[in-house]
Amino acid sequence: MPTYLANCSSLKQLMIYMHKINYILFALILFMICVNVKAQSDTIVVQGNISTTVTAVSLQNIQIVVSYFDSSSFITDDTVYTNVSGNYSSFLIDSSVRKIDVKLRSCTSSTTFIHKSNTVAPWAGLVTYTVDFTNYCFNVNFSYFEHNDTVDYVSSVVGGDTSSAYSYFWDFGDGGPINNTANPQHVYSTGGPIYSVELEVIDGFSDSTSGIKSINIDDCISDFSYNQTGLFQIQFFDSSITNNIPNYYWDFGDSSTGNSANPLHNYPRSGTYFVCLTVTDSLSFCQDRYCSLILVDSNICTADFNITQIKNIVSFENLSYGLIPQNQLKSNWDFNNGDTSNIFSPVYIFETNSVFNVSLTVHDTSTGCQNIAFKSVSINSLNSNALFISGTIHVDDSADSSLATLVGETAQSDIEVLDTMYTFKGFYSFNVLPNSIYYTKGQGHFTAPNYNTIGPVYYQASTFWSSATAIVISNESSQNNNIDLTISSSLYGQSIISGFVSLYSGSINIPNTPIEGIDLFLFNSSDEFKLRTKSGSDGSYQFNDIETGSYKIYAEIPGKHTYPTTVSIVNIAENMDSVNFLIYPDYIIGQVEVNDISSIQIFPNPTTDVLNVTGGFWNNEDVQWRIINILGITENEGIIQMGNENVKQLETDYLKSGYYFLEFSSEKLHKVVRFQKTR
Repeated sequence: MPTYLANCSSLKQLMIYMHKINYILFALILFMICVNVKAQSDTIVVQGNISTTVTAVSLQNIQIVVSYFDSSSFITDDTVYTNVSGNYSSFLIDSSVRKIDVKLRSCTSSTTFIHKSNTVAPWAGLVTYTVDFTNYCFNVNFSYFEHNDTVDYVSSVVGGDTSSAYSYFWDFGDGGPINNTANPQHVYSTGGPIYSVELEVIDGFSDSTSGIKSINIDDCISDFSYNQTGLFQIQFFDSSITNNIPNYYWDFGDSSTGNSANPLHNYPRSGTYFVCLTVTDSLSFCQDRYCSLILVDSNICTADFNITQIKNIVSFENLSYGLIPQNQLKSNWDFNNGDTSNIFSPVYIFETNSVFNVSLTVHDTSTGCQNIAFKSVSINSLNSNALFISGTIHVDDSADSSLATLVGETAQSDIEVLDTMYTFKGFYSFNVLPNSIYYTKGQGHFTAPNYNTIGPVYYQASTFWSSATAIVISNESSQNNNIDLTISSSLYGQSIISGFVSLYSGSINIPNTPIEGIDLFLFNSSDEFKLRTKSGSDGSYQFNDIETGSYKIYAEIPGKHTYPTTVSIVNIAENMDSVNFLIYPDYIIGQVEVNDISSIQIFPNPTTDVLNVTGGFWNNEDVQWRIINILGITENEGIIQMGNENVKQLETDYLKSGYYFLEFSSEKLHKVVRFQKTR
């Protein structure tokens, strides 16, 4: 029985007696007075505070266990919890206490405790002991610097008890011995593999925590290059290699620093400077440092250029610099074949096979500095007997990369595409062997965002090969065959025109074959180009954002005549999905197939001698009709006069058995229906 109850045993008997006479309240008051008097005479209070520098740790509801001992044995445990400020308090009414032990769980392990003990001297009355835990809980991290296979590690410990030195235990992940220094250096036998590096730290509480990182030897390499771009002015270029976005630290060697990737730095004077770049991987914290001596010149102009070549077309990119703006430098190019140029960055077409030692001389008029650079250009793509066709393709009056196509006659006298090339800075050149007649066409890149609004144009501004200006090669090359492409204004409608492009099978009983990659063009009623597209793998195509109005659609294949189809968009959001094209041996014909019985009805279908047409769509205007066979040839045509005639009869007895198209067209409509003629 606890001491204070034993000392009040007589009072307990009194309570039983008082209960019998129903004086319980009076007995309880006497009991509390007894306990309070006893507590004031031999009570020990243990209190304290838990604090931490780790912001992620909550100080509320931390479990504290206070153990009480007499001079030879354990008395009892008291479990309490901290409040929101990290404060706690425990007490025991027992004058025999001679030792207290306060412990709490580690913030990194549910089975590990950290503790503090105090010896208690004999006392009388009320005594208080304060046991604080400062720097409770701590974090461990580390960074590292790589130098080939040597890695410098730097530890970082936040929090923890510092009453004694931290203990360090490094495992470098390669099977080597444990290292116990704070910032060790370790040499790996081989680079490339990923090592799991662990740092465990034990603080003054004998608490421990660890940090683990996977590092890839050589996964960050610092490097840079530089150019002098002005008087005492250096442009630095980062060429470091990291797995993630790096952080930069530049030491420019003149007591100034920077942290951008490609800094432009002004030095106070000419001379040599020892420049260092340190890169730190933003996720792995891998670090590397590269240093180099650089020369800052006081009187500079440097000639330099890059070469980009496609066959015999060569683009020269001027990289020269001086003290004046780059584009103000005087540049003189010598192509080593008698031709020269003073264009800052020219594009030149070589006409013969050879190795040309091209030179660039630059002159900085502000200082009088001159400098010259040489580079070789090798041309070996030209047939010594070949003639060529060349020119420039412009988009909205500016040279740009585009696609050039050469169309001409084959050995069988067929007209077809002979060659296609991507232009370079707008320039194109086709090597042509025989004397013949050719056509060149320009168009935008397929990947360009405005590709569908750039209308393909043949030399001399024709949309179609059949009306294009021919380029005649007769023992002499042809140059300056320039093509101007224009970008059409955008459409902002909500309608769609779509259909299929197919190769005619030759029989009504055999399905037609879908054709991929056929160019289709959309023109408005004023014959202005609006959109282009290509047929897909299933032969389908689609024009989007179509506004109300009348349009013509063409499908073009060089060597085949194209017959457009006319469509009218009447509603704001209309989906016209049956504007199809059939490819025949010599031509392409478009047709609109409709099954709108509210506007057009034909019967009987199949028919023998007479085809009846109803719909009344000729009530307000004259409508032209024609019957077309599957080869695109007109069999018969005529005009339905405006009037109130409800049924129009068309004779079909002269037609052979087979399928035909009946086309109706006027200023307001263009519709085609298909019917079958039988005997």
